[in-house]
Amino acid sequence: MDDLGIKKWIHYNPNVGVEGLHMIGLPGTGKSNMATGLMMQCLKKGETMIMPGDRFCEWRHFPYHPIFKKNNWDITILVPEATEITYVNFEKNGWFQSLEYDDLEVMNYLQGSNRLLVIYDQHLRLQARAALWVEVLTQLLNRTEHLEQAIGLLFHEAGIYFSEYSSGDQWRAIKNFSELFVECRKGLVRNLIVSQLDTEIESTVRKKCMFACIRKTKLARSIGWPKPLIKAAPFTPINGYHWTEGGLYNRSNTVKKFFEKKIIYKMIPHISLNKARETNPLPQKTCQFCNYEWTPRSIDSKHCPKCRRVII
Repeated sequence: MDDLGIKKWIHYNPNVGVEGLHMIGLPGTGKSNMATGLMMQCLKKGETMIMPGDRFCEWRHFPYHPIFKKNNWDITILVPEATEITYVNFEKNGWFQSLEYDDLEVMNYLQGSNRLLVIYDQHLRLQARAALWVEVLTQLLNRTEHLEQAIGLLFHEAGIYFSEYSSGDQWRAIKNFSELFVECRKGLVRNLIVSQLDTEIESTVRKKCMFACIRKTKLARSIGWPKPLIKAAPFTPINGYHWTEGGLYNRSNTVKKFFEKKIIYKMIPHISLNKARETNPLPQKTCQFCNYEWTPRSIDSKHCPKCRRVII
């Protein structure tokens, strides 16, 4: 692949800036493996990277990779000071630092040989996770150092963080993230968002990604994908992908499998059942015209979803 392809996304034009990439694929189609491999290519060219610390420890592939070890790169994993975490198949080591997230200063952890920062967030509810990454992105865009160095943000399960069907505080946090997303190109923040479905990411986030990488999946016709891609996507082989840039596309490419740490690591937060199920919905509303009851997505919601009349 030449201009239209992966190399153009990795080796961006400094006068233009970095572009977002949305990777789509059903479970087990290799999208997380490919996303990790793409980010490793960015690290090789001198960039740094930040990613959420999920309970399945997707970060584990990086520090054990031969390139990572050969260059003596460091990794920092931030964990909340007051939360008890169970480590499965490995022990907490020198990579880990505990702190109160209210005191988080992202750029303090991207110095010298430290090339990868992992911020554990599985102890937080969804709306708090989205709000945390709004703060991280704000700090990256406001940085006064590493101004000519791209910093990557990798979200392996972006459909959880930036759901199209969010509500309440999470919806507001996603709206804030979307507004900041506009500045990522000039601010050299390289976003790679991975999801199982093309429609589960908030449209104001995914539509701002210039590039898309499609693994084996079923594409939604409503989004406006080219018809040849819609037809080809369900029959994509396990080592295949389709690449798009704006309205251009390149079908039926192949990719080699990236190195993986085979042993499964887990970091499980100790959260009580009641707290884990706790939600923070907006107050329920009732339409005075048709008596329909629903939980609004936004505090500014004024129309009844059923009869579409303005409620009082």
